[in-house]
Amino acid sequence: MDTGPELQVTTAELKPGMVIARDLVTRDSFLLLSAGHVLEEKMIRQIRDFEASTTGTSLTIHIKQERVPE
Repeated sequence: MDTGPELQVTTAELKPGMVIARDLVTRDSFLLLSAGHVLEEKMIRQIRDFEASTTGTSLTIHIKQERVPE
């Protein structure tokens, strides 16, 4: 299934309105956010807090790339 172009971003690059392109899971396969979730400021803070509180965790998040109208 083609979900369109994606960008890989760090938690520091997250912005409200971005759409998760792939399920965001921990190393232990625990689902944090499912694909298609639209990020809000509160959720971004929670993701950053999770990353900071988990030793050795650096999250890479796949975001749907916005298409530029032709």
